Amino acid sequence: MKRKIFLPAVIITLLLSAGACSSIDNDAKRVAELTCEAQQLMKKAASGDMSVLQRSQELALKADKLRVELEDKYKTAEEMEEFLRSLTRYLENCN
Repeated sequence: MKRKIFLPAVIITLLLSAGACSSIDNDAKRVAELTCEAQQLMKKAASGDMSVLQRSQELALKADKLRVELEDKYKTAEEMEEFLRSLTRYLENCN
């Protein structure tokens, strides 16, 4: 149950703390990849697949590191808007 709550919280934190710079597109792609993977893990966990627990811990560590990095990197509304546009584009390709 904690995992079902924890992964979405990590992703929401990432999305709310992001901004932008010259590598906005790459950062958006990394966040999207983590988000898509988290969604896939949540589907597996919901079906009773307990093998995802270790991977979810690894994903949480990656997400926290990326969150800290992006908090320091992006400061302006323009950067945030550009980041969110790129992120939305990548998230559309989530399976």
